[in-house]
Amino acid sequence: MKDKEIEQNTKTLKDNTENKDNKVRTIFDNPVYWLLFVLLIIVGVALASFINSIGEESEADEITRQYEEVEDELNALILNNEALLRQQKSLENNRRDLLNSLDLDDVGPELLAELDEARLLAGQEAVTGQGLIITLQDKEEFNPLTDSADALIHDGTITHVLNLLAGSGARAMSFNDIRITALPQIYCIGPTIRCFTRRMTPPYVILAIGPPEEMREALETDRYLQRITSIDVGVRLTIEEGQIIVPSFSEYDDYRKYITQLEVTRSED
Repeated sequence: MKDKEIEQNTKTLKDNTENKDNKVRTIFDNPVYWLLFVLLIIVGVALASFINSIGEESEADEITRQYEEVEDELNALILNNEALLRQQKSLENNRRDLLNSLDLDDVGPELLAELDEARLLAGQEAVTGQGLIITLQDKEEFNPLTDSADALIHDGTITHVLNLLAGSGARAMSFNDIRITALPQIYCIGPTIRCFTRRMTPPYVILAIGPPEEMREALETDRYLQRITSIDVGVRLTIEEGQIIVPSFSEYDDYRKYITQLEVTRSED
C-alpha cells in the first residue's frame, strides 16, 4: 500500500514538473514574449543613454558657462587696457602742452633742447623714422623629440638681435611694442619670453629706427643668425624696410620703478 502511494506521489510530482516545463516552453516559444523582451532591452538602453546625455549636457553647459565668463572678463580687461592707453596718451599730450606753454625765456632754448634730448635718450618720446621691421618665429611644426632647441626663439636670440641693431646704428628700438631703454628686462619663461612684466609668444617683432642698409647687413651676415635660420635648424626670420613708429616706454610703464639700489654721489671738486 505504501509503495503504491509513493509511486502515485512520484507520478503526480513528475506530471506537475512536466506541466511546468511545458508552460515555460510555451512562454519562450511565444514570439510575443521575445518581442516584449527586445522592447524592454531597447527601452532600457534608451533610458540609460538619455540619463547619460543629460549628465554630459550638464557638464558641457558648465564648461560653456565658465568659458563665456572668462571670455567676458578678458574682453572687459581689453577694453579697460585700451581706455588706460588712451588716458595715458591724453596725459602725455597735456604734459607736452603744459611744457610748451611755460615761459622759459629766462632759461633759454638750450635747456628745452637738452630736455627733449634727454627724453629721447630715455625712451620717453615716441619717435618715427626709416628703419627695419624684424619678425622672428619658431620653427614651423617644431618637434621637441627631433628638432634642436635652437629651433625655438629664446631670450638670448632677442638680445643678440637687439645688440646687432644697436651696434649697426639703431637709434630707437622696440620689442613687441615695448620700447627698449637702457634697462631692458628680457627673460625666457618656459615656451614664452617675458619683457618687463609682459609675457609674449611668437611672432616676435622688433622695430629699429636707424640706417636700414647697415642694420640689414649686420643681421644677414651674422653667423649665429645664419645658423639658426638654416634649413637644418628652421628659425624663421623676415626683414622689411619702411617708415616706422617706435612707441615711447611711457605708453607701457613708468621706467623709474625699475631703477633701484642707486644713489647720487657728488664730487667734492
